[in-house]
Amino acid sequence: MNDTMSVCMLSYFKKTAEDSVVRELIEFALELSQKHIQELTVIFQDHNYPIPYGFTEEDVDLSGPQLFTDNYYLYYLHQWSGVGLDSYSLSLMLAANKDVIQYFSECVNESKELLNRTKEVLLSKGLFIRAPYIPIPSKVEFVHKHNFMAGWFGERRPLNTLEIATLFANYQRNALAKVTFIGFSQVAKDKEVIKCMLRGKDLASNHIKGFDTILHASDLPSSETWDTMVTDSTVPVFSDKLMMFHISTLLNRGVGFYGTSLGVSSRRDLGAHYLKILGGLLLFAEDIANLMIDKGWMEQPPSMVNRDELSKIKGDHVKD
Repeated sequence: MNDTMSVCMLSYFKKTAEDSVVRELIEFALELSQKHIQELTVIFQDHNYPIPYGFTEEDVDLSGPQLFTDNYYLYYLHQWSGVGLDSYSLSLMLAANKDVIQYFSECVNESKELLNRTKEVLLSKGLFIRAPYIPIPSKVEFVHKHNFMAGWFGERRPLNTLEIATLFANYQRNALAKVTFIGFSQVAKDKEVIKCMLRGKDLASNHIKGFDTILHASDLPSSETWDTMVTDSTVPVFSDKLMMFHISTLLNRGVGFYGTSLGVSSRRDLGAHYLKILGGLLLFAEDIANLMIDKGWMEQPPSMVNRDELSKIKGDHVKD
């Protein structure tokens, strides 16, 4: 599902990219997704599983004008290669079938290569945004005061490196998500889909403001916003079904990243902040899923048979 979506997105990115270096990087990512689809098709067929329908050339208009800038393409590849590395690593840990283990092992290596190549391009163009620096400590210290975990009342300790890194990364993810929501809202056709995109934009903006406030309270700079990386085009280039699937995936990964951030944040006020925004994100994700179901856009993953339902059918047969 994700790779067929990526083929549509990356094919459009490749067609509209202006910088040859950016286009070459997009081509590499596109080739990986096309390769994945071929390999997954074989695995599904070998194990007699139905092949997901996913997305096709009907879900993208390659003749449309540029909706996002080349810089957006770079940040998009950087973020999503990281998401892929995270997802494939988890899948590799859970896999037991030899073919599946081999597949996800290759995907991990490919994601690492795409991530590193994208980072090199960002660095060469002066576009890579580094997390805030902190002074190097002169010695190792241990925590001796319980107010290390305080945050609501009294004196708050400065943020530690794990908290800074996750806050900064979440700021950047939301900055890219906001641009994506803006672009999708401009080209969506269905009024309900447009409302979802505008709601997502507002949600991402609120999350950005929250992270910005927390970082500045510790005298740390936040990242920059990227609202200018979307053009003024309103020509539909992606199907509403594809865009809704894309933001559904975006929200699901956001829940995972916020959960990780919650786990490494020791200050109670940070934990409360992540729990609050997680609740809003989960509600939005549920509304997105419900709309996709109403529109007939959500493919159902293979699931366990309903034993209770089978028993009822058998009971009716015996009764007859």
